[in-house]
Amino acid sequence: MKKIFFALMFVVTIFFANTCAAQDVWVDHWGGSDNVDIYVMDDTIVTNSSRDGFSVVTKQVRNGQILKTIKWNFYNVRGSWRYSAGNSSHDNIVYNSKIFEFCMNQLGWSYNKDKGYYN
Repeated sequence: MKKIFFALMFVVTIFFANTCAAQDVWVDHWGGSDNVDIYVMDDTIVTNSSRDGFSVVTKQVRNGQILKTIKWNFYNVRGSWRYSAGNSSHDNIVYNSKIFEFCMNQLGWSYNKDKGYYN
């Protein structure tokens, strides 16, 4: 009887472990010359040590083909959210970003949006 119980527990554990996998989540479509779909790799959302920023990796996909992955770094500076992307050391103000909003919601962090800008 114990063997059956442990075998059943093993099967249940394997089943649930496989259903909790990371996902690529579609968050946006960038039209125009880019014409790509943007997917967030939800298991790559990582907060920084001071919990005033986070990083995430996205995939740019066109016609089912991955064109590139980009690491985004978001951080709050004096009440304004900024980001840098890829290998760039240049930062920008976050404006109307579905990537940012998805990650903030996943983290459970609050934000305000005023005329497209986040604070």
